[in-house]
Amino acid sequence: MWWKLCRILSGLVAAALIILVGLKVKQWRYAEGVTADTNSQAEAVFAYPSHEVTPFYTAAPNDGDFGNEADQSVVYSETPEIEPNEERQMYAGAIRTRQYEWRDVYQKLSQYPNAKTSVSKGTSSTSVSNAYGEYFLIQAGGIYYSLNDSSNQLFELTSYPARATDMDRALKKEGEAALGVELDGMSREEAKKRAEEVLDSLFMSERYHAEAIDIYGYTGEDLRKIHKMLYQERDTWRYFYKDIPEEAENGLYYIEFQMCIDGVPVCSDEASLGIHYSIHSNDEILGTEMRMVLAGNRVVMLNSIFEFNLKDIQKVDMLSEEEIRPIVEEELNNTLSISNPEDFEVECMYLYVRHGTGKNANFELRPAWRVYVEGKNDEDYIAFFDAESGKILF
Repeated sequence: MWWKLCRILSGLVAAALIILVGLKVKQWRYAEGVTADTNSQAEAVFAYPSHEVTPFYTAAPNDGDFGNEADQSVVYSETPEIEPNEERQMYAGAIRTRQYEWRDVYQKLSQYPNAKTSVSKGTSSTSVSNAYGEYFLIQAGGIYYSLNDSSNQLFELTSYPARATDMDRALKKEGEAALGVELDGMSREEAKKRAEEVLDSLFMSERYHAEAIDIYGYTGEDLRKIHKMLYQERDTWRYFYKDIPEEAENGLYYIEFQMCIDGVPVCSDEASLGIHYSIHSNDEILGTEMRMVLAGNRVVMLNSIFEFNLKDIQKVDMLSEEEIRPIVEEELNNTLSISNPEDFEVECMYLYVRHGTGKNANFELRPAWRVYVEGKNDEDYIAFFDAESGKILF
């Protein structure tokens, strides 16, 4: 009995010695750089020459991970690359005008998509019409659409007040009032949604978005009043319509859009006004223009120009507002026509830049900082600085 008990005790002691020796040998192997076939994070520390760094992002620990995550550092086998700051990057590169397929445009925009069409193709454009009075003019990067023969008059009735200058104060007042009008049957928010959906469906790149920024609402009474004002000054406005179209009776929305690339605005005609051409070259800013007239849920008129193919653009690092401001200040301090060089506004936007003229022209997408400041003698100063280099462009 005692003999058997001694044999069992001896066996247990021998087994314990074997386990201890095995663990010691395993530690020596790790210390000598032998790779371990294990999933243990604790053992992995010994497997490779390493250093500790603070992670940019630490995932929630899985079951079996060691300790409290907040108290641990993550071990990498080599120094991690710092991720680029996405907020400091924009796109740049060569672009070319988008080529639309007229059938695709017709199916998305026509209110009579199954109607028989008449198609005429020119060297640089395609015109499409049907028996219901719809007309399409599809050019490189641009689409013009009208619902019927009265569409142009309805466009003039709604857009002229919006475009009126201080010299046309009565008409301008009508346009300013229209910015707050909401029509029966379709709210301003519904008109905005409808208009944006129409344009977004036509864009061939998901990077583009058309944002409705100015929505003018005109009741039938408003339009009759504007019609009378325009006809009385018909020689000035070149408005020779004696009667007002029936479509105007229930009111119209006139909408102007801002084109954006991934949420950053593209320079419009209005933003680049007065400095389209560089003094020293044939380079030109191509300002975008998108306008629409809605009668209820129906598109009466649409004019959209300059969608470009963005396939070959690349990301570039751009100067932040804090970095561009000293550069702008230095430029403005050397400009005698500015009253207060320190009091300027900056806005980041994309430019469509055309290099050269005619058939030899090529196009480029450039991110830029638009600078605005009041000048002397009521003349405003506008300039564009390259967002990558800080050099003045226009």
